[in-house]
Formats: sequence, C-alpha cells, structure tokens
Amino acid sequence: MSTPASLLEMPDVVMKRILNYSDIKTLFTLRRVCHGFREYIDSKKPDVALTSICFHVTSNGFSCEMGSNTFNHLKIRYMDSRLIYLGPPREPVENEYLLKSENPMELFLEDVGRILTHQKSNLSFLSFTVQYMRYIPEYNQLLEFIKNILETRNTPLRAVSFRMSALEQDEVMHMLPLLDASHISNIQIVETIINSYVRTDKFLEIDRIIGLDHFKNAKAWESPVFTIRSNFGKIDDFLHFESVVVRFESISARDLNLLKEVSLTAFLTTSTCNQFDLHYKHFTDGHQFIQTLGEPILEFNIEEDLFVNKWYFGIPNSSDVILIAYTEPYRQIQFLRGQWIIPDDVVVVEGDRNEDADLEQ
Repeated sequence: MSTPASLLEMPDVVMKRILNYSDIKTLFTLRRVCHGFREYIDSKKPDVALTSICFHVTSNGFSCEMGSNTFNHLKIRYMDSRLIYLGPPREPVENEYLLKSENPMELFLEDVGRILTHQKSNLSFLSFTVQYMRYIPEYNQLLEFIKNILETRNTPLRAVSFRMSALEQDEVMHMLPLLDASHISNIQIVETIINSYVRTDKFLEIDRIIGLDHFKNAKAWESPVFTIRSNFGKIDDFLHFESVVVRFESISARDLNLLKEVSLTAFLTTSTCNQFDLHYKHFTDGHQFIQTLGEPILEFNIEEDLFVNKWYFGIPNSSDVILIAYTEPYRQIQFLRGQWIIPDDVVVVEGDRNEDADLEQ
C-alpha cells in the first residue's frame, strides 16, 4: 500500500499556487505545520498582500493591526504574561488574538519581521505609534528593528498613507526615507503623550524632512500638535500640498497674504485642493491681513461657544465656495473648499470677480 504524499512532496507549481491563495493568517498557521514547510515559506517569501499595517506600543504591551482584501481586520496583542489584569473580564473580539509571554517584545518583533519581509504589494496605510513617552525605549527598539528589515528588502516598501509618532525629526528620518517616495500621498506626524495631565509645547524640526522626495511628492501633510519654528520650516514649504494641517510658532500678514493668493489660485484652478488648516502661536500684523479680506461675517459656533470670522469666495463655473475661517481664540485660520450653507444675507465675493459663477445653497 502506497504512502500518501506529504504536502512538501507536491510539485513546486502547486505549492506556489497554495501560497498565492493564502492570506497572512493561513501563512502563519502553515509555518507551524512542520519545520520543512516553514523553511519553504521563508525561502519563497509569498506576498501577504496586506492593505494596512499598524504597529503600536502601549501600556499593555504591543499590538499589530492588519487589514487586507480577504479580511477587514486582524489584531494581535502581545502582553507580558507576568502582568496581572485587574479590570473586568474582556469580551472576546472577532479577529483579535492575545499572545502572552514573559518576553512579549521578542514575539512581537518576530511577527513584525515576517510581515514586513513578506509584504510586497502596495499598502494603503502604514502606521508606527507609541502611546506614552515612558515607552519610547521600546518604541525606538521597534523602529531600529524595522529600519534594519526595510534596508534589507530588495524593493522599498510602498505605502500611500504614512502615520508615525515622533518626538523629533530623527525618528521620522529613521523611517520615511526607506519607503518608496513615488507612492507616498499622505504624511501624518502624531504626538506621543508626555504627561496625561499637562499639555506642553512640542516643537518639530522639519528642515531635513522637507528635502525628501516623499515630502515633495505627497499631497497631504498633517502635524497638528507640533509647533514648527520659522528657522526650520515656512509656510512656503507647504504650498504644494492639496491638504494641510500644520502649526507654526509665528506667522505674519505676509505669510497669510501669500497663502491666500496661492490657495485661491489653487482652489480656482483645480478641484483637488480642498484644505489648508493653519494653527499658530503668534500672529504678526494680523489686523493687516484681516483688513485685506474685507468685512468678515461673524458666525457663532454653539458647540465651541465662540465667534468665528468668515469670508466666502465663489469659484467661477463651480458650485464650490472657498471659505476662509479665522478663529482668534484658537489661533487658527482655515482655507476650505466645499459647498456650504450660506445665509441669504451674506455676500459671496466671486473669484476673479466672475459674476456668472453659480453657487449651490
């Protein structure tokens, strides 16, 4: 009686087809089947075809969240088995797994390495974040490990949206240059909580970041919690983006007039430019800029309990309207394109003074 052929004795073309139809959950399971199969998978490095990857360092350990076209969400949490959880029993969550170990970071880094080594297709979203500053040593260890993995890849990792926790420019420069610059569209730099009860000023130098092709090619930038000093970055550096959320230490009437002219031109000539959200600490000659816009419309924001100065500019041959909103208590100026509900008694200034532009109420 003949012995059934083992999985490893199948023709290579069959094995490759099996791997091509296997998602990351299946591949992780197959690696545990036998040592030979694990070596085969590691040598062929089949694409895990994820669409999103999020690595997170928290007070509860580490987590990896993934998405793909075959499953919407998969989350693996890595926790120290010596920790005692005193909270209420957790309800089981579909597609969420908890791995406990006396060395959870070792398990975490092993999986991080496999995921980044096997990911070949484009990612829609890639994220590296840390919750609190006291876990920065673990976070830096993660970044160094990921850096080594990305440097050994045959081709750069491709991601459309990139999000990262950072305290300084060096951390961003550790990761961003290793990604494919031609695919980056959105860059988001988020905060690490230093103290849960005390808000402190956080400054970010970007003089090296703005020199990257990733920065030049991207369409959106978001760094709302970091203050950028003028000697490390200027409003001029952000004028090529279609969407911006940024905070500067100091802005001037000259900066805002430049932004106004560039933004209005961009809004008038393209339908993709839609937002420039500017925060600041100091506004030099702010009254001068306000005067150039004319008399504002004062609208009361019930939720925020404050007044917002608004100006509306029509776009020729478009139902869209440009809204410039100035919220002095929040030290915020926004240039927004959209279809707004405009009070009947409000005059919309037509772009290029084109009186034929239709507005959709």
